[in-house]
Amino acid sequence: MILNTYRVNKVVEHANNMNKCRVVELSLRALRCYDPDDYVAEINEIYNCIVDGKSYEDEPSLIKEDLITILENLTRESKNNRKHSLRNVLLSEEAAGKKTESTRKLLADVLLDY
Repeated sequence: MILNTYRVNKVVEHANNMNKCRVVELSLRALRCYDPDDYVAEINEIYNCIVDGKSYEDEPSLIKEDLITILENLTRESKNNRKHSLRNVLLSEEAAGKKTESTRKLLADVLLDY
């Protein structure tokens, strides 16, 4: 039996990225409790990385989709009704290559409303 190493490597890479996403997410959750100002700064940094297509300084191996997933996971317990549109808003702004204050407001409202 011939093992498809390319496919196995992709599966391992995906699992590693999922673990890295989880580590970043848990770090942000702890930061939210202990230093809300730094939490907001990190969320804004992630937002900038998504829209500008830059790598995230704390975990450069994560791609845009990983960063959006992290923000989505952070919104799960939010009571804000607009939390379900977060991925679409981020993807549309990334495609347009521009940041808007309304999205920063959405991020603040959703991510701090728990």
